[in-house]
Amino acid sequence: MRARQGRMSTDAASQALKQVESTLLIVGSQGEGGAHFMVANWATQASFEPWRYVLAMKKTSRTIRNVREKKAFTVNLLDDAHKDVVKRVLKGAADGKGDESPVDAPRLPDAYAGFDCEVVDVLDTGGDHALVVADVKDGWKRGDGPPVRVDEMKLSYAG
Repeated sequence: MRARQGRMSTDAASQALKQVESTLLIVGSQGEGGAHFMVANWATQASFEPWRYVLAMKKTSRTIRNVREKKAFTVNLLDDAHKDVVKRVLKGAADGKGDESPVDAPRLPDAYAGFDCEVVDVLDTGGDHALVVADVKDGWKRGDGPPVRVDEMKLSYAG
């Protein structure tokens, strides 16, 4: 089957992309001011051997600067009871303190589960985001989900 020639409908593509349900992630990184957390959702497991995870980060973000320097980040999951924490992260009000992890990045104390990553590479694909490729080194579980989704927070994008 041949693709149709012509201009892509960005409205249609945008509507289709919104249909892909996405877990809201809180990414932890370590910087000059201590623990830093950001909201993200463009991520996926990319390998079993080694256990690898890929996350898209805005090239101008504080988080990617921290990740490039420390070569580590955490992925933290929040449940519905902690939607207020998502709002604090969005405002930068969750920064400063985090729980220790085996990598040089903080765990969010309110997260019910998550995992720790060591960066393998940061790939510039030419867009406004870079792909951060990392190996999963450890994980934790302190409770049960399900995790908050991006649409539940009335966001169309987080990252």
